[in-house]
Amino acid sequence: MKRILNLVLGLGLIAGFANPALAGPATIQWDKWGVPHIQADNQEQAMKAFGWAQMEAHGDLILTLYGRARGRAAEYWGEAYIASDTVIRQLGIPARGREWAAALPTDQRRKLDAFVAGMNAYARAHPERIAADKRAVLPIVSADPLMHLQQIVHRTFIAGSTIGMAMKVPLADVSSAKPEALPNGSNGYAIAPSRSADGHAMLLMNPHLPWSDLYTWFEAQLSFPSSNAYGAAEVGMPFLGIAFGEQGGWTHTVNQFDGADLYALTLDGDRYRFDGGWRPLERSVETLKVRGADGRLTDRALVIERSVHGPVIRREGQKGLALRIAGFDCFGMLQQYWDMAAAKDAGEFEAASSRMQMPFFNTVYASRKGSLYYLYGGRFPDRKQGDHAFWGGIIPGDRSEFLWNETLPYSAIPHFRDPPGGFIQNANDPPWATASPAVLDPRDFAAHIAPPEVMDWRAQHSLRQILAGTSISFDDLVAMQRSNRLEFADRILPDLLAAARISGDADVVEAVRVLTSWDHAAHTDSRGTVLFAEWERRMRAHGGNSVYATQWDPNRPLATPAGLADPTMAVRFLAEAAAAVKARYGRIDIAFGEAIRLRRGAHDLPASGGPVHLGSFRATWSSTAPDGKEVVSGGDSFVAIVSFGDRLRASGLLPYGNTSREDSVHAGDQLDLFSNEKLRKIYFYPEEVRENTERTEVIR
Repeated sequence: MKRILNLVLGLGLIAGFANPALAGPATIQWDKWGVPHIQADNQEQAMKAFGWAQMEAHGDLILTLYGRARGRAAEYWGEAYIASDTVIRQLGIPARGREWAAALPTDQRRKLDAFVAGMNAYARAHPERIAADKRAVLPIVSADPLMHLQQIVHRTFIAGSTIGMAMKVPLADVSSAKPEALPNGSNGYAIAPSRSADGHAMLLMNPHLPWSDLYTWFEAQLSFPSSNAYGAAEVGMPFLGIAFGEQGGWTHTVNQFDGADLYALTLDGDRYRFDGGWRPLERSVETLKVRGADGRLTDRALVIERSVHGPVIRREGQKGLALRIAGFDCFGMLQQYWDMAAAKDAGEFEAASSRMQMPFFNTVYASRKGSLYYLYGGRFPDRKQGDHAFWGGIIPGDRSEFLWNETLPYSAIPHFRDPPGGFIQNANDPPWATASPAVLDPRDFAAHIAPPEVMDWRAQHSLRQILAGTSISFDDLVAMQRSNRLEFADRILPDLLAAARISGDADVVEAVRVLTSWDHAAHTDSRGTVLFAEWERRMRAHGGNSVYATQWDPNRPLATPAGLADPTMAVRFLAEAAAAVKARYGRIDIAFGEAIRLRRGAHDLPASGGPVHLGSFRATWSSTAPDGKEVVSGGDSFVAIVSFGDRLRASGLLPYGNTSREDSVHAGDQLDLFSNEKLRKIYFYPEEVRENTERTEVIR
């Protein structure tokens, strides 16, 4: 039986401008999957309800993330957060968040204030739903979402791997430095009517992200007179990050944008070498408050030093590293995304995207009118020399020739509309293969914008399956999205088995038996996936790409790399892998879903979805739980497949559920669908929402 709860709240603005337009109510209809469908007479009402709904589903998580974005987490929760607070303060995120809030035009500020008002109203109305140690973050202020935005986009997506590299590289010799790979990715397809079976454009939205913390998605529908959009926001954000409506939709994938540069400094006390002379470091001192185990606060001085490049994030003796990040002037991001959601066609969508207020991500878009659009997004520094590999390392910081101050205009960044092949695809590969036949030529762009064309196993899987579909139906696109087949196994396993069949080693003989009957996939009942993945891990650790007989060739992108450079070594590693799997699981043919689990709330289910580095289009990765089990910790997150016909059709999934509250019935309530490789219907139209509403709230 549906439970209808009408909750009418009189809310006042906690921060910012009072606005009489907020007097009218907004309605939140929560469907049976815990998705809020918000209807309001104007955007400010909708934003207030959106803030309320996010706190209802993720209150403690949001307060944790906002506390960290303020650079005050150690004050709230102890010394474990000192390193986090230090980086946030060094990057100037708290002060810049306040500056952005003050700089917003009045109409944008009112919408942001409404979002914050809804959050605070929920916390006031339901203090029992806020953990005691999170209440110190209240009240939320309008700068908090903007600080958090910088924490997500700039500190994590743009600079996260660079900061990781900075903290580990030996400063005595930085020549070997390489950015750390972050656990994220994504798939995106846009299909033109010319390539679709029913003549309607289609879109696949399929980000791959960790299933926790600031990567968490919140699924919602926001409807008011100028916009009706369904999609997902990263928790704590006042806009839908990927979304669709009747007129079109977009998704993002992580790209190779390099907007964070590390500069090696030669230091002498409080000065650094630059252009043949010495310059003084700028110094400021901030106070970090740190909560002890007894609850008492102590003050610690945080000295922040800056060179002309940016903050010095690490120094040892006479060596230091300064960090320069592009895009810290993008305070118009909120309005850009609100306008993207309201766009009526590709022209309006491109006009919004071309402002480049989102300094990162590929954008893949499809419209009801049949037009497609792609943007290799980023606030690309205007660098006068060097290629992508050079700028991915550590840059000499002692001369001005490597110091950039401007960013490239939209016209200099890869983008296009309506490719002749009738599709756009991206699986985190460089922009050059997003369409076939190719639309973009690397020679037309600065060498530092993207690496040379290279396609990993998942990117090859992505391009192969879409090229095979000349008349793609909605069901075909669903089948593509859930493909667990491992491209790497299809390419390499025949050579491995041929070499292994002549071995007399008992473990190898058993491994050959298992892998010969294996389905080359990562379904719950696939037997051989765990063994093959363990073999690949050992091969990769030994030699990376050098293990292949033939390296990747851009002239044969879907046939290379191929072969084994050293079959004898490969068989030796197969014996080691078989022994390791048997030692851990008691058998080498353990089913994938028995070894890898899906857990959230009360749910504990067999996993499906393969490792992306083995070429599975449908992604999972795992980490070891306290009980020793491998548990999925990331991969496919929000998924939506949309057909833009006369009546919109959409299916989707948010595997871990639309809440981070472990006591909610929606914690992990979609894991069973994920385990069984199914999607659910997305409720977009009012009658669909009404038929599947569990409860209703009216927010004043």
